[in-house]
Amino acid sequence: MGAMLPVNKKVVKKFLKRVAFFVLLPLLVAGIAEAFILPPNFFTYRTWEAIIYKNPIPHTGNFYPDMHINMNEQGDLAFRTSHAIIKKNVQWDTDKLGYRNDEFIEEADVLLIGDSFVAGIALSQDETIAKKLNMLLGKKVKVYNMAPCTLGEFNFLYKQGIVKKPKLIIYSAVERILPSLLTVADEEKSASRRYYRKVSSKLVFSKMLPVVDRFFAFNFLKWATGNANQTRIGHQSPFNSSLFFMQGNTVKHYTLKDAENTAATISSYNDYCQKEGIKFLFMPMPNKETIYYSLVPLQSQPQFLFQLDSLLNKAGIPAINTLSLYNSHGTADGLLYKPDDTHWNEKGVGLVAEEVVKHRLLKELAVK
Repeated sequence: MGAMLPVNKKVVKKFLKRVAFFVLLPLLVAGIAEAFILPPNFFTYRTWEAIIYKNPIPHTGNFYPDMHINMNEQGDLAFRTSHAIIKKNVQWDTDKLGYRNDEFIEEADVLLIGDSFVAGIALSQDETIAKKLNMLLGKKVKVYNMAPCTLGEFNFLYKQGIVKKPKLIIYSAVERILPSLLTVADEEKSASRRYYRKVSSKLVFSKMLPVVDRFFAFNFLKWATGNANQTRIGHQSPFNSSLFFMQGNTVKHYTLKDAENTAATISSYNDYCQKEGIKFLFMPMPNKETIYYSLVPLQSQPQFLFQLDSLLNKAGIPAINTLSLYNSHGTADGLLYKPDDTHWNEKGVGLVAEEVVKHRLLKELAVK
């Protein structure tokens, strides 16, 4: 074998610098374009991905503040595929805190705290649960959408005086995340969370936070990858080719023990609200797989939410039995979830909103 040629370290170093330059330069240019030139939704298939914070930058609401976007959107389970269903002119507006409201309400009567269902993924502004409740309750009752948000995050903003005490908190979370919820006390034990929130409160009105986040988001890379692969698709129903599920038949089935643990967490939320002089109402959202279990298919409908509702009733904690409500709707009357998305549609929102305003806690507010 011939002798190996000696490696010139200077030449190698120079070569690597040139490679790094040609790799990093396009990223730098793209980052600048995304942050300062292009609209935030230029490379995304829906507004959620465009304006939600993607990097660990201290912020208050999870969306960029004071945004007003109208775009054609696709669902999260089949976007950029032949199965995508285009929804036109989806309107998104965020307030100065970065929550999805037409305007900031410092002292709301009803505060909606929850996840992406409450925020209204795949829904236009007027179709969100907050807007529906506003419409049904009238101008006398002020409803404010604080989602995505945890009760611990609300507690921090409340203690900081950024938001005032509401008369009623409606807390909502989708079935699949309920057993992993943290109590307010558990959130406060986290030193990193406390530090993060303290910094967030100081930077709450900084206009540079979204710019920094957009610079490092690199949405164009995700856009290019998505267009090249076109593989983003959920679990397709074998009985309805246009219907997709997030987890399909791999969805986790929770036990009675999970329901008991979740009930204890929700009970702690109710205790927190009672201590602060706030009324509390729990509004769980079923997984899409739970409602349309026969189309997944699953052998039977998961009973976790029924078990949880029974435990909460025994404990005297106000709750909306959304699973029972949706079961009574019937498939013949149309879907309650987007076919190509994980989340509810405007019909599903409307059913829940009408049920909520029938609750005694809402009736008490409406007559005051």
